[in-house]
Amino acid sequence: MTKASVAAAIGEAIGGRRATVISELGATLDELGLTEHDTWRQEPHSGGLGWGLPCALGMKLADPDRLVGDISLLLADNRFPELVRPVCEAARRRGIPIVLDADRPTVEDDPLFCIPTHVIFSGECLRATTGLDDLSAGLQRMAPRTEAFLAVSDGPGPVRYLTDGAVSTMPVFKFEAIDTLAAGDVFHAGIALALAEGRDAVAAMRFGAAAAGLKCTRFGGSMGAPKRDEVEAFLSRQA
Repeated sequence: MTKASVAAAIGEAIGGRRATVISELGATLDELGLTEHDTWRQEPHSGGLGWGLPCALGMKLADPDRLVGDISLLLADNRFPELVRPVCEAARRRGIPIVLDADRPTVEDDPLFCIPTHVIFSGECLRATTGLDDLSAGLQRMAPRTEAFLAVSDGPGPVRYLTDGAVSTMPVFKFEAIDTLAAGDVFHAGIALALAEGRDAVAAMRFGAAAAGLKCTRFGGSMGAPKRDEVEAFLSRQA
């Protein structure tokens, strides 16, 4: 395997697509066969180690419409709002559903809350943002701030969500927890997947709760996330 053969394979794979090659280790341009503007970025003369990732990230964020051009749903969190807001706005312009994992305490009138179609708070974030210990009251406090579907998780407690201004609850599944690291991430990812596949918000949260619960039965953070067939099999046993 040579640089030239790798470059030729990359060129064949991206042929006819709008793509840019970020090269840190000198993939040969001739074999790539790139002829259009902005399809090639070479490392600076100072050296390429560690340069490619921030370069690629910067290019993506400079054109958020391109970033969301071929997705069916966007999952984002609010830890870096300056980073995610333009991407969320681009998705909203295209009518793409957006699930916001509201995990970082912020202010009630945070403009990021106005963009998503679904905002799923952690209990800690909602309490810190609203100053209310009662999660149901916290959801109702946030309702005038956004048109999004609103819900809040509460660890092993039920998920609360708003329906026509009223708070409803969805019990979560009981598991013997071994490691809760990344359970929230798995919960939100499960919701996003289920919504993208056409389930309604409550069914999506049920899927996410099952995925998060199964994750808690094993070590490994996000690496302990269950496979889809495990989640589906578990849910089929709950019917």
